[in-house]
Amino acid sequence: MKKFIVLIAMLLPLGAMATVPELNKIVDNYSTTEGVTVVNLTGEMLKAQAGAAGADANKYIEDIESLVILQSETADLSKKIVKQVDKALKGVNLESLVDIQAEKDNRVRVLANRDGEVIADIIVFVTEGDEVALIMISGTLDESILGDMQSGIGGISIG
Repeated sequence: MKKFIVLIAMLLPLGAMATVPELNKIVDNYSTTEGVTVVNLTGEMLKAQAGAAGADANKYIEDIESLVILQSETADLSKKIVKQVDKALKGVNLESLVDIQAEKDNRVRVLANRDGEVIADIIVFVTEGDEVALIMISGTLDESILGDMQSGIGGISIG
């Protein structure tokens, strides 16, 4: 799962979620919890590191407002996070781009808040056994980012 998180973070160095404020509350609640890692990068921080990101990522950095990652490898905490995130996402008007359920406890979901060809938010939610990762990306992102995500997730159809 760590490889997948790094891959998504590299492909989408973009995250604060105005679309689903409950997700921000979840991240805030776990930000000081042992067994949970939270990374919150502003657009300014990403732009400052743009040189190290490589040409593929640099083309999106100007459009990114924030990137937030929450990750847990602790079974009990992961189960709580999954329940809370599932509840927060119910009834929210987001476009489902990818929903892959490989096994009971292995799932990848990619959701987007889209206005025409502009994407304001992307949410990536991954569960793998006792591990969970929530990646929230915010900005004014061009729809072409979906093609880059598609090639990074093994050529599956997105969008």
